[in-house]
Amino acid sequence: MLNYFRLNKIKNNQGFTLFESLLSLFVNTLILLLIGLTFQTLQGFQQNVHTDKNIEWHLFLNQMENDLTDKTLSLRTKQQLDFDENGTKNKIKYEWKHNEIIRKKNNAGYVPMLTKIREVTYRDTQMKKSVDIEIHFSNGQILKGMVPVEKKDKQ
Repeated sequence: MLNYFRLNKIKNNQGFTLFESLLSLFVNTLILLLIGLTFQTLQGFQQNVHTDKNIEWHLFLNQMENDLTDKTLSLRTKQQLDFDENGTKNKIKYEWKHNEIIRKKNNAGYVPMLTKIREVTYRDTQMKKSVDIEIHFSNGQILKGMVPVEKKDKQ
């Protein structure tokens, strides 16, 4: 019977002390809190990236201005712009369709230029040398811009 207690006492010495248990619990808790904070920060960052449309907006304006350098505005409605390419019979159309602005060339296929749009308005400026663009995105953001255009002479 005495040997049994000695063997049992030896086995108990191989475990953690109270201090070591508390220390490991503290380290595990700290790691879990850091992981939680990391995911929270990443989620906030991801929401900012997806809701803020400024980058997409500026790319749209730059692409549109670049695309229209050798084109003449032939038709402007509240939600559509049509352009004729100078010296050719190519036609370029920017229109609002299915919550996005799409670009069509000769009505063959399309390229989405802006997405997640609630409302689009194209207006002539006072000098009639450019078109004002106002976009209402589905996240509530409203952006305005201006693109210089050459108007087709009425014959």
